[in-house]
Amino acid sequence: MRQNKKLAELDRQVGAAIRRRRTIVGLTQARLAAMLGLSFQSVQKYESGENSVGASRLILIGQALDTAPEYFLHDGAGSLPLHGCDDALALKLAGRITRLPEPARDSTIKVLNIIVASQIGALVAEAGE
Repeated sequence: MRQNKKLAELDRQVGAAIRRRRTIVGLTQARLAAMLGLSFQSVQKYESGENSVGASRLILIGQALDTAPEYFLHDGAGSLPLHGCDDALALKLAGRITRLPEPARDSTIKVLNIIVASQIGALVAEAGE
């Protein structure tokens, strides 16, 4: 029974990663489903973790969302469980940035990096006082 709980949690985490990536690229569940030849309910069940995603389907989802299937399995540091940004505003912002033309996107990312670095520097200086 304990292993089933672990598998269910993994299904939820993979589903959350699919939802995150879908939101970032600006697709609806219905649009992703159409790209995969599925019903939007199937995508909904994958994203909620109600249904497990098979390896071949995960590869197709990665292709549709323009990312490697490993994206859905790892947190960037190569470890599970997945912990990502679930903040709706951040996801919305990321989706908008990815739709910008390349020069504007690159400039926007540079500005955001400068802002974040300055905020982190201020926090570090504050902590050192």
